[in-house]
Amino acid sequence: MEDGSVAYRLYVGVDIAAETCVAAWLAPGEKPAAPFTGEQTPAGFAALQRRLRATAIPPAATLVVLEATGNDWVALAVALHEAGYRVAVVNPRQAHHCAKARLRRAKTDALDACDLAQLAAALRPAPWTPPPAVYHEVRQRLVARDGLLAMRTQARNQRHALLQWPVVVAAVRQHLDELIADLDRRVAALEAEIAAALKASAWAEALACLTSAPGLGLVTAAWLLVGTVHFALCAGPESSPRMPASPRCRASPGAASAAGPASATTARPGCAPPSTGRRSALRGTTPPSRPSTTGCAPPASR
Repeated sequence: MEDGSVAYRLYVGVDIAAETCVAAWLAPGEKPAAPFTGEQTPAGFAALQRRLRATAIPPAATLVVLEATGNDWVALAVALHEAGYRVAVVNPRQAHHCAKARLRRAKTDALDACDLAQLAAALRPAPWTPPPAVYHEVRQRLVARDGLLAMRTQARNQRHALLQWPVVVAAVRQHLDELIADLDRRVAALEAEIAAALKASAWAEALACLTSAPGLGLVTAAWLLVGTVHFALCAGPESSPRMPASPRCRASPGAASAAGPASATTARPGCAPPSTGRRSALRGTTPPSRPSTTGCAPPASR
């Protein structure tokens, strides 16, 4: 999505690695400046900001573009956003095809940073906004819960294997039983904390709408909200997504508000459009023809 609301005077591209970051910038109509390499630390982020301030261009008129690769970009993006810079996070495929369109085969961090700066000047992607605190509260608990579930499965498998032996040491079995019980308690505690964090946040109405659907529980709803950042990734520029009102939502005025989940029947940028009905979504085949009105048997479905 292009951002035409700001007259940018400086475009910055930053290529992120695990321990370093390489930045290159250019003014409109000019070539990129010599790349700057810094560390992926608060001191390195401060050094990059000093180099950008030396250009005498205010942060609000500077667009910084980073690739969304892994999690290495998050700390720098947050630091620059808090310093007042406009930060855009793009899909790595965009940068790849931007370089490919210029027939460039060489690949270095410095060249990638220059490509991102030129991409920023050409496309002017929309600025990125850090997710709210509830996102981190819920996501980190969901990830921790997944880890505990994997540990519990491993402990249960060990217990099952132990019981296959003709001689079972009671103390070993007790250790495994206590470990499994402790993991059960920790999983339940995390789920309770996830529910409390969501219900005390602005995501509460969306959670109520999602969990009102049969078969959709708390954890699945929480992953949906976290994975889409409260469905912001599915929202068009003109409006926030909405969800069709379920009986539970209709009982609460305003539950299916603009803060609710995306509609299942409305296609929005970044979301898959609804099925047109001509091809089977499960099998990928054309559905059988309707029975003929002349009395002939319909063709057999495959």
